[in-house]
Amino acid sequence: MSRLAKSYKPNAAKDGLEETTIGQLTYPLSDRRRQPMPAGGLFSTAADVAKFCRMVLNGGEFGGKRLLSEAAVRQMTTKQTGENLKDGYGLGWSTGGGSFGHGGAFATNMSIDPKRGLITVFLVQHSGFPGDGAKSHGAWKQAAEQQFGP
Repeated sequence: MSRLAKSYKPNAAKDGLEETTIGQLTYPLSDRRRQPMPAGGLFSTAADVAKFCRMVLNGGEFGGKRLLSEAAVRQMTTKQTGENLKDGYGLGWSTGGGSFGHGGAFATNMSIDPKRGLITVFLVQHSGFPGDGAKSHGAWKQAAEQQFGP
């Protein structure tokens, strides 16, 4: 519990952040009466999210063990939505531009670019930033791609 990130939202003046709760969760979080769900029910570390992404990037294998079939990974990461929709989604993943990923309700994001072999994991916990804060993910991802992408 001591390592669990607090959640934030813009304050009333829209010039800073204040702590908030996640409506889908039961508090106190230490009571363990929670379940995985969209919008706030998954808890992990950057290292474990990166391992999961490496497994997906490797077609379902990690550490020499097959955890998902290649067919399952293809279904997850291949566009399943109709051609007339602007945004594409696989099974649990956004798709498009040669990459795929998943964004969380409080602005977390993981992205996999298989052509470059690049995984990015962006962990924040907010329901909106005041000012230019909303640009933080895009700026961070661009910097990571410039630094680590081939």
